[in-house]
Amino acid sequence: MAKPLCHPDGVPDEWIADFLARLKELLRHSRTLLALQILALWPVWRWYAARLQDGSDEPLGPLALGLALWLVFGRRHSFRAEPSPAPLLAAALLTLAQALAVDLPPLARGLLGMTALGCYLAAYLPRPATAAPLWALLALSLPLVASLQFYAGYPLRLFAAEGAALLLRAGGWPVLAEGAGLRAGGQLVLVDAPCSGIHMLWVGWVMAGAASAMTQAGPGRLALNSVLALLLVLGGNLLRNAALFIKETSPEPWPDWTHDAIGVALFALVLGPVALVGFYRTQGGAGVDALPGNGTLPSGHSALAPGIAAVLFLTAAAWGGLDHTATLPSAQQPDLAWPTRWQGRALTRLPLSPDETRWLRDFPGSVARFNDGGREVLIRRVERPTRMLHPAADCFRGLGYSVTRPEIREAGGERWSCFTVRKDGLGREVCERIHDGRGGAWTDTSAWYWSALWHHDRGPWWAWTVVGLTDG
Repeated sequence: MAKPLCHPDGVPDEWIADFLARLKELLRHSRTLLALQILALWPVWRWYAARLQDGSDEPLGPLALGLALWLVFGRRHSFRAEPSPAPLLAAALLTLAQALAVDLPPLARGLLGMTALGCYLAAYLPRPATAAPLWALLALSLPLVASLQFYAGYPLRLFAAEGAALLLRAGGWPVLAEGAGLRAGGQLVLVDAPCSGIHMLWVGWVMAGAASAMTQAGPGRLALNSVLALLLVLGGNLLRNAALFIKETSPEPWPDWTHDAIGVALFALVLGPVALVGFYRTQGGAGVDALPGNGTLPSGHSALAPGIAAVLFLTAAAWGGLDHTATLPSAQQPDLAWPTRWQGRALTRLPLSPDETRWLRDFPGSVARFNDGGREVLIRRVERPTRMLHPAADCFRGLGYSVTRPEIREAGGERWSCFTVRKDGLGREVCERIHDGRGGAWTDTSAWYWSALWHHDRGPWWAWTVVGLTDG
């Protein structure tokens, strides 16, 4: 009896055929593969759950995640019996990439994980390209609103101030944009972080993604819907800030509820067109991605998926092999010449708690905590622009406090951002500002970050956070 042929490495052909047959059988069990995929992404889920519980981000992500899961569940009966190999290979590479890139920022690892899930869904959908909107919803489910606010919030506020000033001048109001604020005469109304439009933009993109998924659109239509949502949100936010300026500068005070009412009304005005555009279909139900025949995108697009995934895999693996801690000075540096008095009061140095020491372990600068006899004062000295200079409001939310809307106050020629936090019936007033010792001052971290980048400023900068008890 003839022996089975062997490959040069000595593996019999029948073994290879048996392995491929078993692999093919495994690929038919989509639930098994999905379970393995979810298990492989365990670090992402653990971080995701921790971020949802620590309160440092807006709890909006589960809405997009639940919507994506609901849409996938509704299309489960149309899944392929055998998956498309190219997206499945991409999913495997991306899953491996996020597992290896342990030093990659958690949000970036989360995005790799959600992209891997999107590729997995593409492998089982009749039209792999229609997985793009589902991937968009998965990506938007990540806790990224705080990061968007930090990086994009200030540029959007500048844009909102300039655009609202143009609208108001066209309506007859003598208004000028002054940074992220609107000035008429001697009155300055700031466009604060909640008015940047980040939340409205997030919801607009979720609606665009959901509409694209429900109409089974591909990446082209998803991109069109997303761009239109961006433009509509930017326009709506200009109208909102213009209307709020009129409210704040009115000789007759408006009721407090009108502030939220203006926001809700403009929000609805924007989301209506976003939904109409998203659900619009061309004649015959085809979208911009439809092509003659079966309506799928060219096969070359699917073939690109493993290549793109391979590039991401190599990039993530290379990042994981680098030492990213060498450029991050520890918070436990030799003591600086910290102030001993402030606003006429003596400052008593307090030790950092174990939790504070752990949280500030990789902070690129130095931190000290003081008491002035009635208030706690936290001073952070930072050497370079960094995302790690967190707003105080995020820290208090993470500790379970409710946080009010910030307001700008002038005291002793200095401008502070102040808000009230409350927990277990105890209220505290928190004020914060950042300055550079050379005349530059900021009331929020996003404005400071972009100013430092645009003007190539050199540190150090000093971030002051003052916490005192409220009268109530």
